[in-house]
Formats: sequence, structure tokens, C-alpha cells
Amino acid sequence: MTTISPASLPFLVGLPVGAAGAGGTGGSGGSSAPQDVVDVRTPLPGGTFTVAAGDSLSVRELFDAGPDAWDKVALYRVGLRDDPSTPGGGRLLLRGEDVTGRTDFTPAEFNELQFIAGPDGAKTDLVVVARSGTPDGKGGLRSIVDSPAVQITASTTGTRSINAAAALRSLPGEDEAAFLRIAQDAALFSGVGTQARLALTTVGNFTAEADDSLSVRELFDAGPDAWDKVALYRVGLRDDPSTPGGGRLLLRGEDVTGRTDFTPAEFNELQFIAGPDGAKTDLVVVARSGTPDGKGGLRSIVDSPAVQITASTTGTRSINAAAALRSLPGEDEAAFLRIAQDAALFSGVGTQTRPGLTTVGNFTAEADDSLSVRELFDAGAGAWDKVALYRVGLRDDPSTPGGGRLLLRGEDVTGRTDFTPAEFNELQFIAGPDGAKTDLVVVARSGTPDGKGGLRSIVDSPAVQITASTTGTRSINAAAALRSLPGEDEAAFLRIAQDAALFSGLGSQTRPALTTAIPAGGPDLPLASLAAAAGMFQALGLAATATQAPAQLYADAPGAFRTTAPADAGSRTALALLLANQVGGYAMAGDTRQRSLLAILAYQRLAQG
Repeated sequence: MTTISPASLPFLVGLPVGAAGAGGTGGSGGSSAPQDVVDVRTPLPGGTFTVAAGDSLSVRELFDAGPDAWDKVALYRVGLRDDPSTPGGGRLLLRGEDVTGRTDFTPAEFNELQFIAGPDGAKTDLVVVARSGTPDGKGGLRSIVDSPAVQITASTTGTRSINAAAALRSLPGEDEAAFLRIAQDAALFSGVGTQARLALTTVGNFTAEADDSLSVRELFDAGPDAWDKVALYRVGLRDDPSTPGGGRLLLRGEDVTGRTDFTPAEFNELQFIAGPDGAKTDLVVVARSGTPDGKGGLRSIVDSPAVQITASTTGTRSINAAAALRSLPGEDEAAFLRIAQDAALFSGVGTQTRPGLTTVGNFTAEADDSLSVRELFDAGAGAWDKVALYRVGLRDDPSTPGGGRLLLRGEDVTGRTDFTPAEFNELQFIAGPDGAKTDLVVVARSGTPDGKGGLRSIVDSPAVQITASTTGTRSINAAAALRSLPGEDEAAFLRIAQDAALFSGLGSQTRPALTTAIPAGGPDLPLASLAAAAGMFQALGLAATATQAPAQLYADAPGAFRTTAPADAGSRTALALLLANQVGGYAMAGDTRQRSLLAILAYQRLAQG
């Protein structure tokens, strides 16, 4: 049984103390009359940030009690706690004096209070409470009411996360000054009064091959009316110093890596060039609205939240960035990526509805196992009436021996991509030899026959990718798809799982619930293991929006992203959401409800796997 241990998480998700009931009284007043309750919150999505050793950050920019804090808050309470397993820890400075041992600060002092990050590898928890009350004439307060206590964690990793960029008071080096300035400006120009911030969506973190060229416009999107609303795009790159070289920006063949500001027309042509093997490059983008001031600048500036993703040159192209790819892939994966690219293109317009597609997720098999593709991917109960064509592609992991194949009525059709619904129902996947890994991508296509053997009014489902790993053990999530006859040693075991998939209920029938009394146990799952876990999958076609601000459990996972947008109520389900995001469970996630459902399913599969 596998589990995700809190010790493996970069942050813990928890509701603030007292969040369930914010009302009440405090102090010596003893009155039962409702009291005015102040609220303090952190603008950091997920409650964690990363810094370089010795960084100085404004505590006031890390915690915010709202626009009327000056009138309501009488006192701020601040505490630090070092992780004993890490070297040293953080400190508090006030006007140059070390005040780490103090807890109470006036609003004026709080505005000047700075947090100093610890040495490399250090982790420090910060907890803050905003206190309201009436001076009692003796230097204290009566009728005290505290905000919920809010805790965040500062990790000294050597890389500064953009969610705390606005709080940074240390001067960054030239290698990341422009990058961080974009995030800092976005926090400054967040709009006042009725000014509305632009939304910005992203495909999320992605993997690429060395020197791949990708359209930045396809990696970040300001929406269908961007041309009317966006006056300027701001783009910055930052290389991971621990990796070789890094990425570049090209505009019409010219290297513009050092530029940050681009007109909408330039942004549409801007390309990102991936670095050499092993490189990692952060990209940050902001969409800026404003009115031309007649002097070449803008007035009434409002920036979108800054959104950061990471490009990792792993040698494998992740499908969430397939639509952005401008490099020509080799024959070994051209058809595979084309399916994902076409699905992004034929995503529907106006009132057109995309077909749905679900999957059993990643699975393990024995060598040469035969599995029904129809049982691995499902377009739903109405598929026969809605789906006109299925598109299927395979891609082998070049580091493993051989790979999988597609068979249709005994014939090898691995090179084909298009299958009628009748053919799809008979299509089988044949697992490769021991140690092989094969990616499968599937799209369900709707449309109207054009009378010439093709379709018009085409709408594709999101492209969904899973990985088949030939480990010698058959995972039960794909048991219903298994067409090979298992040996006596596991026939009864797999039959139970197969029957459970068959007798899943019809109409109003409700499936019985089943839990286990055995507590979760087993090893923690690192990123690589979690991404490959049975039941996980990747999808292309539903965008994660920065305004939803899902905190990132694994910041390096494909589909993950960072943003300077404030955390919202969605962070309460961050653990589940991020398990789904981490494994690509919608690498480009859908709306909150979709992501929550997918995440819960992903988590349950991990917990029960």
C-alpha cells in the first residue's frame, strides 16, 4: 500500500486556526456582543516560498490584514520556528536590530519588520496573528479579538520563488533581476478600485528535447479577447544554475533573451528555444493592460498575476506543450504528437461541446500482454452516437528495449492513427518485452460526414496519455482490459477485479462502498515515482488558470505552475488537487470541480494501490 507522507510535502495544507467560526469575543470585556474580527492572510499560494541564503523580505508583504488594517489592527504577533533537521534558521530584523525573540509588534513596526532567510538548506516556519482591541490605558488591550493564526514556510533552496517576489528586499543578481522584476511589478500594478486584472492561462511545466522551438503564445494565453485588452506582454527567463546552459527567446530569428517587453504582435511570433540536455529554464509571463500615454508608454496600468512555468530538457516531449511545438519531430513520435496538436486545434468553437474521454491511467503488464484499448480509454455511455472517429498513437521510451504494438483483428496497425468506433472496439494493445515503456495517446473525435470520406465541424476531446510499463506484474486498474489468459497463480485474483469492473451498476443502481481498516503505510513517493504510479495519466486540452491559484505540491511536475495570484478557497483541497496536477491528472487542469474530482480519484488510487 502506498501513501503520501506529510514529511514529503513542501507545505502542509490546513485551515487557519478558528477558521470554522470566526466570530466571538476575547480579552477582559466579557461581553456577548459580536466583536469586529480582523483577518490576516498570506498572498502566497500554498503557504510556502523559496529564497536564497541571507535574503531579506518584508513580513508585511508576506502577510496582509487587508486595506483597512491600519484602522482595525492594534497589534501583530509574529513567531519563527526552525526545522531542527536543517542547518540554522531565519531571523527577524527591525530597523537593523535582531528581534527574533520578540512576538508583539505595533502596526508601524510590522510595516518595517524584515525576515532574514537562513543558510542553504534551512527551513523556517513563520506564524502571524493580527490582533484587534481597545487600549486599556495600561499599555495593554481589552476586548481582544485575534485573527486566525496563519503559518507559512521559508525554504532556502538557492532559488527565489516568484510568489514572494514582491516581499524581496535583497537585490538580485543580473542573472535574475529582470525575471523577478516582472513578478514584482505585477504585484504593484494589480489594479485599484474597479480596475479588473487580466486572466492568464498556461499549459504548465513541460518537458522538451534539446533546442526545441516552442511558441510562447501557445504556452501562455490571455484569452479570446486578448487582442482588445492586452497592451503589452512581459516575458522573462531564468536558468537553473545547477544545469548546463539554458533556454533562449527568439523573435523573427533574432535572439531577444534580454528583452522583457513585447507588443501583442511580437508576442504572437515569440519563440522559446529549449536548452541542452539536462537544462532547466523558468519562464515568467505577465499580460499588461493600459492606455497609451502618447509618449510611448502606458497609463492606468493593470498587470495580470505573474505566471511561471519550467521547461526541462529531458529528451521527451510532454503532450501538454505539443500545441506549442514548432520543431519537426522525428518519425518515431510525429504521429503521436500530431494527435495531441490536432486535439488542441479542434477544441471547438461557440456552442460546440468537446467529447469526454476517461482512462484507467498508467498500468503495468507482463511481456506481450494483450489489452483492449476500448477498456483503457472510454468516451462515455453516449460514445456510439457522438464519436465519429478515434485517434490512437504510440510512442516508445528509447531508453527501454522494444515497445508496444497495436493489433486489429490479428493485423499489426501500429502505424495507423485513425479508427472507426467499430474498429476501436476491437483494437488491442500488445505490451512490449520486459522493461519496455510505451506511451499511448487517444483522442475521441466528433463531426459530421462530409460525403467525401472525411468529417466537417470537427471537435476533438482532450488528448489523454497514459504509460504502459512491462514490469512482469499486472496492475488491477487495467484488469478489465486484459485479454491475455493469466496463469493459475493469479487468475482468481484478476478475475475479482475484472468482475468488479463488469458489475459496476446500471441506471439508478448504487455501488457498495468498501474501505480498509488497515492504516496507510509504505514508502513516501518522490516525484518520479508518483508520476509513474498506476492510475495516473496526462491530458491536453483544459487550461489551468492563474486566477484559480492552485498551490503546487511538486513544483517541477509537468502541468504545474507558479503564480503571484493570491491563494483562494481552493487551497483547502490543494493536496488532492496537486496529486492530480502532479501526475498530470489534468496536466492542463479543468475547472475546480473537475480538478477536485480527478484529484480525489488519483489520491484514492494511490492510497489503495
